[in-house]
Amino acid sequence: IWLRLCGVCVFLFVRSQQIIADPEVTAYLGGDVTLHCRLQSKSTVKITQVQWTWESTEKKKEVIVVYNPAHGKHYFNSTFSGRVVYTNQSLGHVSIYITGVKLTDKGKFTCQYTTFPNGIMKTTSTLIRCTSQQKYNLCITLRERDIAADM
Repeated sequence: IWLRLCGVCVFLFVRSQQIIADPEVTAYLGGDVTLHCRLQSKSTVKITQVQWTWESTEKKKEVIVVYNPAHGKHYFNSTFSGRVVYTNQSLGHVSIYITGVKLTDKGKFTCQYTTFPNGIMKTTSTLIRCTSQQKYNLCITLRERDIAADM
């Protein structure tokens, strides 16, 4: 009985925090896009690090940028080198701004918070790319199972 009660307590504690991000974001080829991520917590936690990664079916996971309050930002040599800027309105609300969206940017962007004492929490946004030719107003959802085609 005590273990069952303890399990309920842990479940309720974990549910008091969540990461909020748009599950899908729209971008246009050649345009710019901002991906937002927010940590919502009912308890006090210390954010020790924030990390953004990207992955697609064609490439393995790449770390784009890591932010640590004591050490600042570190951009990795990735597919987005020179095209991404990390910003934070507050440590609990962070974003990446990507310029010059390319067809190869399809994939999943994951925002990961490392917190103390609760550990790692993360969520993923899927990029939706729309053609720059708006006469058809055609959007393509870029998920792992989709096949990319040049427009």
